[in-house]
Formats: sequence, structure tokens, C-alpha cells
Amino acid sequence: MRDALPVFLQAYTRPDYDASTAIIFGTQLENTPLAKEQSEIVATFDRRFAWPRLEFSTVHLAMQQIEREWKGEIPVVRGDFGPYWEDGYGAAAAATALHRENQHRISTAEVLGAAVSALDVRVHPDQLMLDDAWRNELVFDEHTWTYVGATAEPEHHQSVDQLALKQARVLRAHHDIEESIQRGWAQLEALVKPKESSIAVFNSLNWARSGLVETDLSANSRIVDPATGADVPFEVLWKGEGIALPGFGSGNVRVRFVAAGVPAVGYRIYSVKPAAPVKASSFAPTAGNVVENQFYRVTLDPSSGSIAGIFDKQLGRELVDSNSAYRFGSYLYVTGGDDYPNNSLYRFGAGLKPPVLTIHAAKSGNVVSTKKGPIGTVVQLTSSAPNTPSIQTELLLLDDEKKILITFKVHKDRALSRESAYIAFPFAISNPQFTYGSQSGWVNPAKDELAGGSREWYLPTTWASVFNPQTVATVVPLDAPLTTFGDIVRAQWPAEFKPKSSTIFSWLMNNYWGTNFPAWQGGDFTFRYAITSGAGLDPAAATRFAWNALTPLERDDLSPSQDGSTLPEQQASVLEIDPEVTLLTWKPAEDGDGSILRIQESAGKSSKVKIRSKFLSFEKSWLCNLVEDNQSELPAGGDALSFPIQPFQVLSIRVRTKSQLQPGQGK
Repeated sequence: MRDALPVFLQAYTRPDYDASTAIIFGTQLENTPLAKEQSEIVATFDRRFAWPRLEFSTVHLAMQQIEREWKGEIPVVRGDFGPYWEDGYGAAAAATALHRENQHRISTAEVLGAAVSALDVRVHPDQLMLDDAWRNELVFDEHTWTYVGATAEPEHHQSVDQLALKQARVLRAHHDIEESIQRGWAQLEALVKPKESSIAVFNSLNWARSGLVETDLSANSRIVDPATGADVPFEVLWKGEGIALPGFGSGNVRVRFVAAGVPAVGYRIYSVKPAAPVKASSFAPTAGNVVENQFYRVTLDPSSGSIAGIFDKQLGRELVDSNSAYRFGSYLYVTGGDDYPNNSLYRFGAGLKPPVLTIHAAKSGNVVSTKKGPIGTVVQLTSSAPNTPSIQTELLLLDDEKKILITFKVHKDRALSRESAYIAFPFAISNPQFTYGSQSGWVNPAKDELAGGSREWYLPTTWASVFNPQTVATVVPLDAPLTTFGDIVRAQWPAEFKPKSSTIFSWLMNNYWGTNFPAWQGGDFTFRYAITSGAGLDPAAATRFAWNALTPLERDDLSPSQDGSTLPEQQASVLEIDPEVTLLTWKPAEDGDGSILRIQESAGKSSKVKIRSKFLSFEKSWLCNLVEDNQSELPAGGDALSFPIQPFQVLSIRVRTKSQLQPGQGK
């Protein structure tokens, strides 16, 4: 400390720092047992030195002291710091993908459980199960992954065991969430009793929406919309195998269909009726390397197994940068930096120079098939790259939605050399700006990031966009959240955000960090993306598009019943909430007093939230803080509740509700 403390205090000699107190932290080396000497450091230092004086403190008490010593108001600086250690998410890509799915489905589990419990006070979600899921998700988020010596000894039992334990966290959370959702379905089945075998689809978001649903049918079935009596088209993905037994069905087929207009915080029922045996979906092969729907015309590039062009028919313009070195949706494998830790991949500063990196774009591509099916056009492509012998790409253009769905199924070999992998999305946007959805709004790195922030990679919680005043293109990464703008990560550590191109790169995986992270990763990975475009940046619309993509519609099989249905047999919305806000969750209150609605303003403007229900009356409500302490009572009564919300504000509302359901009213 004798040598380091004077250097540390130099930062506080600026004339605009008016306090005489500073906070020292980090004296205990992280990830190590507590050193006894730490408890003695203040007394030891004060015996030897007259100045400065040291004392132990909490951050709260230290900041109070600094505020008292400040001669004027402490300056307020607002902005985003950008990510730094979040590149660790790419160190175990398969676990990260499951973690990202869990983050959205756990809210669905809470909403479904709270909705059913509010409708029927005799049933409750298993709170211990959801608590376990949250606990494991949070532990997975902790910044280190494995043994401190994992780079040098990846096969050491500490490396293997600690990594397996870390990955088990998201798997355990996944099972808890899945079981909680199934429990919610079982409770809802007691309230919805269709007369025919049915598929129920649940939407946990607070706006009506359509979406893809995968399910299994018996091989001689069809799906019917009971509201219209019309058959619902579906695509057969594969036919299951089995041993034929009388009375136990005729085998199953896995299908996917578009569930249209599923009500907000509600469900829609589809009947399953007998039909001729289901065969493979009726596909019409398309000629050439061009596929299209009413929104896009997509030109394929067989040699790279990716996309050469995307023409937006509404905008009347090409979206793909033909001058880019990479094709759209091309897998990139990056090598270099093996003189680590003697290059700047290791850390910023210390006189380290950036490494020489080589980008290997996927090649040996092939268009396996291009087919027009019952719900849209499906393209299957293949390619390969170094250490990545198999890249299977599916492109899906739905008939009735302006979005492109791309799924990459990658088989990758383990490698100890320094490596990264990306998917490139080179958009043709002149004078590009970039922005991405964060927890509480959206961030433009060129305008909203504070000095000293990390500018080489970002972590969109929802969406990433490149735009100019005329055009916007948006990518939602469902599985691999790390994103770079304009270029791959080169360890340049720029002080300013000046992207080199209008390309969005999805950073799939890496092994750049040298301690506490896996030294290699291999196996089978799935990376999915939803892509759309428009005439101008609309962050609120992008947020809704991303929530739709990231939060799957949930489905359940319902058996026929002759009992009376308490809820409507075709569809219902349990809560109707002003769609300009986002329902983050609806959950039972921790203390058992009512339930908690957590709502976020996502359009950047003040408004009045209105909540209504055809099945619940609002008895009392309170504005709460995040730990669910009541702050102030809100006016409530009858079937509606309203309250103001400020731009980007997150509000927690405690509500006491009373079910208005009567047996048989759903007939």
C-alpha cells in the first residue's frame, strides 16, 4: 500500500473533487479464501502512517460522508458503460442459450401461475420451485465459470467438475420452469373444458400476437380453429416411430403451425379432429436460388450456404451490402492471438498490442432444398468452416409476417488455440447508426455511452438495429446475446465508437479470457435469429418484435370433457393491459398478500396504464418498491385499475383481486 496508495489517490487530486474522503475497494483478491490480514489492515496502516486515515465502512456510509464533505452538489453523469466481462457468455455458448431461454420462460411460468391462482384461489403455483429456478439463474450469471487454472489444465478435475456444476444451474432452472408451466396448465385445465380433443396455446405477453407453435399429433389428425371452423395449416417436421398397439394411437407426427391472434395474457383453443393419415407436408419445390413472400425476395448464395441478397418489397430497396466481404448469415471462424497473454485480447492497456486475427468464412456450401409449404417457404442450406465441419442453416419466410427466421445448427470440434465464431449480417445502410435494447430502454453507443466504456462488444437483452433516417434493420438473437457493430472483436479497445461498416455481427463463442473460463468448447449448438426491417427506427416496435421472438407461445394438450367449462371454451384474455407498456411479470406476492404486477414503460413517453379484466375485480392496489414494500395506495375498484407511468419507468403494483368466475359461464 505504501507504493500503490499515492498512485491511487492521484485520481482524486482534480480541482473539481471537493471531498476529502475516497473509497478504496478490492484489497482482497477475488475468488480466494478471506485473508486474516485484511481484518488487521486498518490498524496496521494507522500505526505506521499519520496520513491518510483508513477506516472500514459500507459503501452507503462512505457515500454519506463524501456528500457531507462536498462543497456543492455532486455532479450527475448519466449514460451507459457498455459491457466488459460479459464476453464470458461466449465461453459456454450452449449453456448461455439455455440461460437466455430460461430468462423469458420463467416470466411465463410466473404469469400463468398467478393468472390461474387469481381465477381459482384454491390453487397456487409451487413457489419453492420458482425460487429454485431464480436462484440457479442468478448463480449462473455470476461472472466466473470454472477453475482458476482452466486454461492451463482444462482436463483437471476442478476444471471439469466446476464447469459441469455451473452448466447444471441452467439445466436445473430449465426443468423447474418446465415443471412449473406444466403445473399451471394442469390447473388451467380444470377451468377450460372443451368438448373435443384440443391444443391450448397460452400467451404471457400483454398484447395479442401470433406465433409458431410446435406440437405432436396422432398421424390421422387435423387442426381446426373452432372460432371459424376452418382447418389450420401445419407443416410436418418429422414422423415418430413406435410399436402399433390397438387402442393406443396410430403413431405421432411433429408439426408446427401459426397460432394467430392469441389474446393478451390469455389462451386460444384449437380443436384436433380425425382426418386421413397425415403425410409429409405438401411442399412445392421452387426453382433457382430465389425465394420470396409478400414482404421479401431473398437470393441465396449456394457456395457459402448463406444469403446474397434480401429485397424489401415495401421499402423497394436491397437490404444486403453486396460490397461486404461476408455474405448475409455467413458463419465466420476467427483464429489468431495465440501469443496470449502477450496481446491485448488479455486486457486493455499494459502496453499490449492487438493480435493478428484471421477470419475464415464458411464455404463448401450447398442449397439442400427450397420448398413452399403450408405456412411459408423453407430453405435448407449447408456449409462448413475450420473446426466446424457441419453448419446446417434453415431459412423460414412465413406467409403473413414481415420477418425472416434463420436457424443455425452447428457442430464444432474442440480447439485449444484462441478462437471466436460469429454470424455476419452485413446490411446496406448508408451513414449507419447502431442501437440495441437494454433492460430499461435502448442504447445508442455513439451517444449514450460514458467515457471509458467497452466499445468492442455489446449485450442486447432484446434487439440490435442499424439505421439511418430512411431505413432500419433489426436482428433479435434468441440464443447468443453477444453482439458487435461494424467489425469483429479485435482487441483494439477504442476510446470512441466509430464502426467500420453497417454490419451487425452475432458473437457466438470465444475462449479469449485466460482464467475462470473454459479453455475450449465443442459439440452441437443451435443459434436462432428473427430479422425484420422498416422505414425508420421505432424502438418501441422493435421491443415488441423482440419480446414476441424471445418469449415462445406455450402449448398444452386438452382431453375432451362433457363437464361445463368455467372459462370460455375458445379463447380468453385474463388481463387486458395498455399495450404501450410491457408486462414484465405477474406473480404471487412474496408475503402472500395478493399478487404483484411488474410493468415497464417501453415507448419512452408518459402515459396512463389501464388494466381491465372480464374475470377479476380489483379490490385494492398499492404502488410498491422492488422488494414489494407498499409505498402508496392506488385507487381501485371493479373490473379496472389505472395509474400513471413515466418514460422507461418500471413499476411494481400489488393488487388484491376477487375472482368473478361462475361455474358453467364459459359455455
